[in-house]
Amino acid sequence: MMRVDSYHAKDLILKNMVGAFAHDSLRWMGVEHTDVVGVMPSELATVEIRGDMMDYVFVQASGDILHLEFQSSAEKKIYRFLLYDTLLAQKTERKIRTVVFYANQVSTADDYLDIGVAKYRVENIYLIERDGDAALARVQDHVRAGMFTLQDRFELAFAPHMKRSLELEDTVRRSIALIEQIPDQRERSYVAALFVELNRRWLDEPSNQRIRKWVEKMDLVKEIVEEAVEKAVEKAVEKAVEVAVEKASKESFARGIAHTVHLLKKKGEPEERIANLLDIPLENVLNILSNN
Repeated sequence: MMRVDSYHAKDLILKNMVGAFAHDSLRWMGVEHTDVVGVMPSELATVEIRGDMMDYVFVQASGDILHLEFQSSAEKKIYRFLLYDTLLAQKTERKIRTVVFYANQVSTADDYLDIGVAKYRVENIYLIERDGDAALARVQDHVRAGMFTLQDRFELAFAPHMKRSLELEDTVRRSIALIEQIPDQRERSYVAALFVELNRRWLDEPSNQRIRKWVEKMDLVKEIVEEAVEKAVEKAVEKAVEVAVEKASKESFARGIAHTVHLLKKKGEPEERIANLLDIPLENVLNILSNN
């Protein structure tokens, strides 16, 4: 059986949901004034990212790019977003709009950066500003009426990240009870898989085991992976081009990092601060400075 690590599983499930239902998904997330016509492989702009961040890149009807980030911790400085979008703009030569979707009770994060020669801004959306109690009440009404929707998927999966009157453990238990009531087995497994990956840290062992039984019945992640593999086989030529572009992107990004390191050093920034600002190991900073 194909095995997928936790981050990859979460990424696959979210990407499948967001990609397949882009318009409805973005509307629920609060991303307004966009007309998505397709999903662009985000690997075209290869950037090292932490395990708590996932990125999705959409093409809009205007030809402009919508860059969507999922974050579970506040981004203190948004240099990495700037680097990502700069590379993406270089590859596509299109305008880019970046929206950062914050979960895990994050209530504030940087959205603006002034580096002198350029001013950079992202749009932040905070789940903590949503009413989790009302969301679960809506889901309960829909489940009872037999009209479970895509919106209900998201509200169930993200409910523990929203504002709530209940204790976290009670919200998790209530969410699990609602998942159990979803009549369609595949839908129940889908929501359970997303819920467990987004809320793993808050699940007690009995809840974890119960949810995993639903997921294993459908082996949902394996199904999504196999579907992705099928599409890759069908598009072998395009994949070969992507690999070539990815290699070029890595080289371009490495040059960009090196240039930025030297600029920051000339401004008098210490090596440790440069490493923190660019989110790269101190050893890499020292190697870049010593080799030039």
